[in-house]
Amino acid sequence: MKNITEIRPINYDKPVFVYRNLHKKCWSLKQGGLVVGYSIHLTLKDAKCIVNKKGNEKVRITKQKNVHAFIKGYICDNFEFNGESISYNPYINDTFIMNNTPVHNVCYVLFNNKVVGINQTNILTQLREQDQAERKEYSDFVLTKYNGDYKMAVKEYYKLKNRDSFDIFDDNQRMKIFMSIDFDFVNFTKNDWENYWLLSQHADLHIKFQIFALEKITKYLGVDNEYYKYLSDRISCSQNGTQKYGTQCICEKFN
Repeated sequence: MKNITEIRPINYDKPVFVYRNLHKKCWSLKQGGLVVGYSIHLTLKDAKCIVNKKGNEKVRITKQKNVHAFIKGYICDNFEFNGESISYNPYINDTFIMNNTPVHNVCYVLFNNKVVGINQTNILTQLREQDQAERKEYSDFVLTKYNGDYKMAVKEYYKLKNRDSFDIFDDNQRMKIFMSIDFDFVNFTKNDWENYWLLSQHADLHIKFQIFALEKITKYLGVDNEYYKYLSDRISCSQNGTQKYGTQCICEKFN
């Protein structure tokens, strides 16, 4: 949000339409039919790729460019991710293209000197990899520096990392991204559910979200699965200090 030059007030609770401004060599933002700002570095979430058919046809007939293709979405904080290039050539394509395939909906789109998108499978995978890398680093620290004594190691670790004692794995930043995504649960793969559950399992500072995640798991997968049992016990431990399925090694009420 900090990289936007506003020329009119922007309602950040509503989507904007973004297109390349060839004259200013930046990205233009429209809202309510008016240009509201410019940016050279911008990220949208819950994005939709839109091509106006009549505008596309006019370009092909007149051979003159006009603004008829947009990416619509909600402005969010910029963050770096590994995604796929998104492109649109009105003389060749009828839609935006991502990974050599027509694309209409994208989880996140980064606008910089190029346009990069990331879908829900990839972002879940990347968030999980970050989650696991943090925990492996901590585990290695405990084993090598404190001979496996986690209670002794934890205080030194969060001081070393300059983090809050309740967020030694730097989960909050990941959770901020994770919890903001409007996932398409209907089209989740098996790996998507695995990654969604694991990230939800580690959202201990966000009990309401864990309950929300458990409801989604129940709705789409039922209750006879490990994801439900582990997350259900995790929530119960945090709220009551008890668990039904015995999945948690440590079960303490979260104060």
